[in-house]
Amino acid sequence: MDKKKQNKNRILALASSIITTTLFSGVAISINNGNPDTFADVDIVAGSIFVFLLSFILFLLIWPMLVEE
Repeated sequence: MDKKKQNKNRILALASSIITTTLFSGVAISINNGNPDTFADVDIVAGSIFVFLLSFILFLLIWPMLVEE
């Protein structure tokens, strides 16, 4: 795989991970606004970091397969 395809896959994976993390954070914050005792701010931030890392790894594995087809 050449450098151009690697960079494209990394950019796609990063963009997908940012979108996934934003959706997760939005849902967590909206749930927390409805019932303030549900989550602490630290829980939301830690969950967002966890979701970002896992989704980034997952999308790094998925995007090369999708781009090739």
